[in-house]
Amino acid sequence: MNSILSVLALLLLLAGCSLFGLGDSSSAVNTDETFTLREGESVRLANANATLRFVDKMADSRCPLGVDCVWEGEVKVMLSFALDGQAPADVELVGYVGPDGDGAVSADALGFRFTLRRLDPYPVDGAPSDDPVTATLKVKRL
Repeated sequence: MNSILSVLALLLLLAGCSLFGLGDSSSAVNTDETFTLREGESVRLANANATLRFVDKMADSRCPLGVDCVWEGEVKVMLSFALDGQAPADVELVGYVGPDGDGAVSADALGFRFTLRRLDPYPVDGAPSDDPVTATLKVKRL
């Protein structure tokens, strides 16, 4: 009887973690769809039998809104991409993406093109943000 109660308690705990976003936050999309991931989240590319994870925003030197800069700056993000049954590959995206989705950064790996279309929050002069980092991405099979 105790083992049944323990299993039930574990199931309720896992359900609660999923309900409140504390468990694995992976979802499914297809290639050629635009989607958004928070830093640390994963997505399943259903029609490619693969998983993509937004690992880290490694750098963000974009010119803040409200500032006149001589250089627009750039971002550097790290993704991890794994085809089913294979070791994951790191995908590094470096370049400029603007506050209105202008600009895009792409890199190719394992027969796919990964494009960063937007990275939020965009820097604002004198206003550090506590908002979660999100990347708007698109993956295309080459």
